[in-house]
Amino acid sequence: MVGFVKDSDFSFAGKHLLIDFYDCETIPAHNYIELAMVDACIATGATVLFHHSHPFDGGGSSGVVILAESHGTWHSWTEEKFVAVDIFVCGDCQPEMAVDILKTVFDPKKTLVKLEKRGVIADPQLKFEFDMPTAKNRLTETAL
Repeated sequence: MVGFVKDSDFSFAGKHLLIDFYDCETIPAHNYIELAMVDACIATGATVLFHHSHPFDGGGSSGVVILAESHGTWHSWTEEKFVAVDIFVCGDCQPEMAVDILKTVFDPKKTLVKLEKRGVIADPQLKFEFDMPTAKNRLTETAL
């Protein structure tokens, strides 16, 4: 396991890439997606430890690639032509390197990518102030 990453005034656990593939021309069989996910994870610079996938009756599949640096997962919905992928890595890995590999597999008409730094810890010399809503406030805001 790799430790926290140092980035200017912050340390963080890792990068979490969320990819939504919409209106996919192709959603291959689970075992093909599994191998593509392994290739995509290797392209990030990660070390693959284990991988597994499962097909569902009526189409779609889910799977996981366990990495020394964390994980990669996918869930596919054949009828909706949609695939959700997440790749969480720590260390020097670059999860964005997986996007183009997976685009060639699914051939989506639309791709949304979101990158989050997880476990961010600010330099103790810096002062950050923020307001974290309570669970009650979040529920109220959601209901509006």
